[in-house]
Amino acid sequence: MGGYHLGVRVYVEVVIFNNLCVDLLLILSTLTLRRSRASKLRVGSAVIVGAAAATLYPIVPRGFAIAIRALLAPLMTAIFYKPKKGKFPVRAADHMLTLFIFAALTFFLGGATEGISRLLGIDINSYATLGGIALALVMMLAAVRGVIFSKARARDVRTVTLYAMGASVKCRALADSGNLLVDNFSGLPVIMISGELEKRLGHLPTEGYIDVNTVSGSSRLRLVKIDSVSVDGERRKAMGAVSDFIGDGLDVILQANMFSGA
Repeated sequence: MGGYHLGVRVYVEVVIFNNLCVDLLLILSTLTLRRSRASKLRVGSAVIVGAAAATLYPIVPRGFAIAIRALLAPLMTAIFYKPKKGKFPVRAADHMLTLFIFAALTFFLGGATEGISRLLGIDINSYATLGGIALALVMMLAAVRGVIFSKARARDVRTVTLYAMGASVKCRALADSGNLLVDNFSGLPVIMISGELEKRLGHLPTEGYIDVNTVSGSSRLRLVKIDSVSVDGERRKAMGAVSDFIGDGLDVILQANMFSGA
């Protein structure tokens, strides 16, 4: 956010404080919009890198300044965001969407800050008030994220055992009453399994395809043969639909009639 000065003496500690708080706000805002989490180490590292680069930006040679502008957002995104599991095109698209959101928020906040500075006739980057406001927004955002992810933790996640290809694998399954999929040919319930889980089991035989409708749109998933799933101590016959969009550390989304309490 450098490049706009009105003759105000700027203290380096104020610049560092402002950049640390603003970068933390941008990262948490991006993660919240993506409904994603990141470790404190990842977030802290990205904040430090961003603040250091922004602090050095006004004093480095022009060539380095251009490089900072071009590379800082991709570098920070690569540090704080871990793409969802799946095949490379899925991970790449997921990462690029996060980078776009982070860059857009950065551009919007930078423009808003400069606009307010011109309106007030002062460079608000030079005052710790900017960092204080950003820090207050961070605290509010942290509270919102706490509510969002406390609801996510309240979901019914169980450990089940999936049997296929002569192997058995324990996995984390979401007991999701919204999954009502049934294979029209066999009449068996259809569970959704992650691409990573299928890799652990070996390439499962394809039995056909099934159309799935979700809030994000419709898609056609590959239907694969599995032997059974042990849920609540009871083995149940089922088919599997392979999806690269199962996240949050889950391997399986159970069908509504496969668990107690359905």
